[in-house]
Amino acid sequence: LVVDSDASAVLDALWVDVGRELRSLGITLRMSWDQYEEILTGDLAKQKPRRRLVSDASLLTNFRSVPVGFLLAPNADHLSAIARECKAARFGTISIAFLSGAQPSLLRQLAQELILATEGVSRQRLTPITKITDAYTAFCALEEDCFSLASPGAFKVFFDHTSSESMVNLLTDRVVLGLMSVFATLRALPIIYTQQGGPAENVAMKLHALLRDSAMSGEGPFASSGRGSLLGFRRPVLILFDRTFDIGPMLHLDWSYASLLESILGMSNGRIANLSSSGVKRYVLERSDRFWRDNMWNPFPRVAENIEQELASYRNEVDSINKMRTASLSSSESEGTAMSASRLAEAISSLPQLTRRKDAIDQHTELATQLLEEIKRRGLDMLIELEGQLLKKELTDKSAVLSALSDSRASKADKLRLFVIYYLYAPELSVADVEMSTRALQDAGCDLELLKFLKTLRQPSADHRPQIGLPAANRQYVKSLLGNVVDRGVKGLTQVATKAKARIVQVDSALPAARLVRSLLDGEDEQMSCRFRTLDPNSAQTSAGLTRFGHDADHVIVFPVGGGCYFEYANIVHHIKGRNVCYGSTSLYAVDDFLAEMMGIQTKRNIDQ
Repeated sequence: LVVDSDASAVLDALWVDVGRELRSLGITLRMSWDQYEEILTGDLAKQKPRRRLVSDASLLTNFRSVPVGFLLAPNADHLSAIARECKAARFGTISIAFLSGAQPSLLRQLAQELILATEGVSRQRLTPITKITDAYTAFCALEEDCFSLASPGAFKVFFDHTSSESMVNLLTDRVVLGLMSVFATLRALPIIYTQQGGPAENVAMKLHALLRDSAMSGEGPFASSGRGSLLGFRRPVLILFDRTFDIGPMLHLDWSYASLLESILGMSNGRIANLSSSGVKRYVLERSDRFWRDNMWNPFPRVAENIEQELASYRNEVDSINKMRTASLSSSESEGTAMSASRLAEAISSLPQLTRRKDAIDQHTELATQLLEEIKRRGLDMLIELEGQLLKKELTDKSAVLSALSDSRASKADKLRLFVIYYLYAPELSVADVEMSTRALQDAGCDLELLKFLKTLRQPSADHRPQIGLPAANRQYVKSLLGNVVDRGVKGLTQVATKAKARIVQVDSALPAARLVRSLLDGEDEQMSCRFRTLDPNSAQTSAGLTRFGHDADHVIVFPVGGGCYFEYANIVHHIKGRNVCYGSTSLYAVDDFLAEMMGIQTKRNIDQ
């Protein structure tokens, strides 16, 4: 199987051992497109020794009875290389699966390339192409209800004034093809609600045209071939909005286990690599890990408590097996030796599963310990608390922000994130407040070019501000509690987890995106949804305003154009009741990655100055 970088991202996002799964399907070798091209051109010297697949291109003659499959994006370079492969005749057969729908012009190009590449070659000496299919898998399924289009950098391209029109169009087309793949997989035409006047509307218009053309053609994924929609009778609703609709969630660290692993330890697709004095330690969190499935969205104190409970349960089961073994060895036949032996054999058969459980417990214990060390080293408990107060517009002591910006424990990125949230969400912010804050950042060596972009986002209205944070009566208690947590380590955390979790989870934390969904579907907040319009691929008419069709929708797909995050995803799923909600975006960011992308934004004001 030969895959390009886009297909590799799709496979790696599955949170499973991809090699094992491919072998179970009879695929014994997976090769990247770069590796394949090196072999195709005979330039084996470029191959790094650790990833060298063959030592001599002539060895590929051994594959002449072996089929090869290509999983890749449809483009001219890929098709030209496949045409040359047909002529080289190094494989038994060739099958091609395009990640997104291939345009007819590209298929005509492939036919022309094949004709040119095989002129003067007998048909018996060519590798036949046995199948070409549109897989419609141009998206990464991160969870059952969460996906990404693996397009990092989208925020900068869409919102940077220096982005060329061709760059924006290219990225827009990529997003459209990714969303087309999602709905082709679901076999359902959505009703589209889109924010007007920005990248989201451009994506919506192109997607609307593509879906309508596909549905009207009678061919492709929406052809009436007897296969019904996977979502039932009612059509899904797709909600598109620009990332600038609400920046706060992208920069806010929250206490959920998954968010902390992603933002602090750099988790990506369930994989974590930590560099230490003893080398690189790698962790893999798979969906088969029951503890991970059950705890990924739990507040961190509850996770630590559950680790202790899981460890105690494991020890009890091991002790039970040891007692049965002792009883079996000391019992006589009259005491039921056969029955004891049977029970012992059953217990022993469970040992592999217990071993896997213990490995998972050890892994999560190590990760929790590393999280605690980082929380203490960077003073993150205080920063998270301040961010929560700001996002809920309940900050009463601005000096606390200045103190945090001057805290030597916090990294430059931590301070910049706090400043961005302070600048955008503080209800009353004077010029003097900004000057004192920027002076503290300058003293810390922070780059303040970001401020020019922030001035284009500052909104004096409170209509779209998040409603999150801790209840006022709980806030001071939790602050002192978390101070004890970071000082006392994992053991200390588990001792206070029962009290802490009750304080942390009792939060009315509906973010603007969640409130937007409720507004669009149920009409709760007309002012919030007034800048949206409706597009229906089943209709030849396009509406300039909002027409609500989704009040009875069973399935809703929420898609911020320009980036998303696990915090916002979990918040929306939690607060939209009575419907199946799926969250997707151009890319899901860790907080520091999004901050870095924001810092590279150029506005018209930057350029004029």
